[in-house]
Amino acid sequence: MHNLIPYSNFVDFAKNSLQILNTYHPFGFWMVFRVNQQDNDLIALASEKYRNELEFKLESGDSISWSNTICKKMMQNEGPNIAHDISLVDSYKDLAMVKKYNIASYIGIPLYTSNGDMFGALCAIDIETKSESLYEYESTLRLMSRSIMTAYQQEVQLIQTRRLYEKTRLLAEKDELTGLYNDKGWQWSLEIEESRCKNLGTPYAIVVLEMDNLKHFSSELGVDAGNKYLLKLTRVLNEGRNENDIIARLGSDQFGIFLYDSQKEDTLKTTVQLRDSFAKNNLLVSIGSCQRNTRRDLNETIELAKKRMTIEKTEKRSESNPI
Repeated sequence: MHNLIPYSNFVDFAKNSLQILNTYHPFGFWMVFRVNQQDNDLIALASEKYRNELEFKLESGDSISWSNTICKKMMQNEGPNIAHDISLVDSYKDLAMVKKYNIASYIGIPLYTSNGDMFGALCAIDIETKSESLYEYESTLRLMSRSIMTAYQQEVQLIQTRRLYEKTRLLAEKDELTGLYNDKGWQWSLEIEESRCKNLGTPYAIVVLEMDNLKHFSSELGVDAGNKYLLKLTRVLNEGRNENDIIARLGSDQFGIFLYDSQKEDTLKTTVQLRDSFAKNNLLVSIGSCQRNTRRDLNETIELAKKRMTIEKTEKRSESNPI
């Protein structure tokens, strides 16, 4: 009976789907991946290797450049979804990936979100050619791809529901003056979001900023003036934020922003908008941002964002106090 218990998450469902597919269509490697086109890579969300002779391997959570992959050709409609003998497909047979790993057969079924956006693909490769009967099962493979994305969408919706509960729980972890999360709330929230983004392949970025003149402002004009200055900054930080972004006051004059589902161009756009808003509101702020990727974890991402912010602040001081 235990094998009839519902799956607890999308990744478990995807991995089991790959195992079932391989039972009926044995291939050396099966994978469900998400495409990050701005970073030009694909991220493996679930993967299973079944043939030791196949040198290609990509663990769940790993990423590779997708520039010269078979799946990119397939998703750009430059090749078929199924190739029982890849040497017969002109657009596939000379790819560097095919030659490097001696790939002889291929399956690739696109994955789409509920609003029709391209998400990634369900794919398989092997070093042996397959029977032409493989083409008869394309409708079944497409059904499986839709089922995988249904599980993905359901997990996304479940996460949204959980976030509402988490926000209620975190009411006690807020800064009294600004109403933003405090450092404890920031750390707790980000640990949860890091796990979710890793499992679903969702991009995110960290922005760290520090007010350049809060201490001087408060000492010259008083605490009340300093508080008003902080509240003005808080209003700017909240403007235009995604409902799943997280904003926190990390110290007296330091703040952090978690930008959910933010790719490189989105993050750059956000930082430009923040700089413009700070300038319009006469707020002097130093900013550092960092994009999370598969080669750096949450803590490394935060530290690099802080380092970039510190560099900017140091450069400002050097410019205002030349030797």
